[in-house]
Amino acid sequence: MIELPMFALGLGLVILAWKFLYKPSVLGFAKDELRYLFNDITESFKDHPLGTSHSAYQEIRFIFESQSNSLEKMSLFKFFRILRWIKRHPELRETITQIEKERFASCDAHIYKIVSRFRDRAMFIVLSYVLATSLIGIFLIFLATAFLMVGRMKSMIEGFQVPVVRQWQMGPLVATVIIGITGLVGSQHISQSRSVIEEWGMYQS
Repeated sequence: MIELPMFALGLGLVILAWKFLYKPSVLGFAKDELRYLFNDITESFKDHPLGTSHSAYQEIRFIFESQSNSLEKMSLFKFFRILRWIKRHPELRETITQIEKERFASCDAHIYKIVSRFRDRAMFIVLSYVLATSLIGIFLIFLATAFLMVGRMKSMIEGFQVPVVRQWQMGPLVATVIIGITGLVGSQHISQSRSVIEEWGMYQS
């Protein structure tokens, strides 16, 4: 009967390591990625005549600060709730679209491209954090990585070596694709969910 206490102890240690070591580490990495992204966008705005005084830059800075401050509170469950909320309230999509138009009304084509790039990449960072810190996400990433490692071992046996960089870049990507295939992340709702996550971050911060 000693197996059961040992299993409970091991499970407790895994949970503690996940909560106090793994999750804070992933959170710090995600915040660093948001900071690097914001710094990159800041450099892009410096080439504009208005520079960082542009209203779109102020909006971007506000989004960055709110997402950085509220990132720890976001979870996979909350993201699914946001998607479900969007799907159940189609009448609010026009409101979300209108808010976006008003927020970035002063953008020309060049600035709007910069803004869209920031918002898309920031959304990817947030979702990567949510995926990497959820038990389901960790399981999917483990399966995807294991699948790629098996393929790599097989290719090495057959005399063909898969590039390492490509292999490790595909792990989280495959996990994300798996979630997309299940219909939990619908492409028709990505834009709205991005906007709602931004608004949620502003409210939480």
